[in-house]
Amino acid sequence: MNEMIQKSSPVALSAVRQHQLKIKLTLSSLSALLVIAVLVSAGSGAVAVPPANVAAVLFAQFGIDLPWGFEPQEELVVMSLRLPRIVLGTLVGASLALSGAALQGLF
Repeated sequence: MNEMIQKSSPVALSAVRQHQLKIKLTLSSLSALLVIAVLVSAGSGAVAVPPANVAAVLFAQFGIDLPWGFEPQEELVVMSLRLPRIVLGTLVGASLALSGAALQGLF
């Protein structure tokens, strides 16, 4: 495949590079959107936790201290209640997307 691209005209190379750039831009945008959605959804609920505190709680789990603090109640809510639901919802959504793509490939 690479030999075909190298032997192609400069116009074809430019189109391939534009397509690769478009894919990279789309994936990075969707990844950033997922991170923002996780921060917002982990902070919304009966006990409101600001997104900055959600980020501080998540980074604290890896030993990284951010300049702003958080309450122990916020850590308990985020780590025990909201984060497992977010991870489960993300995995279910990804598996449904994968199974939908597999079914489209079959039929």
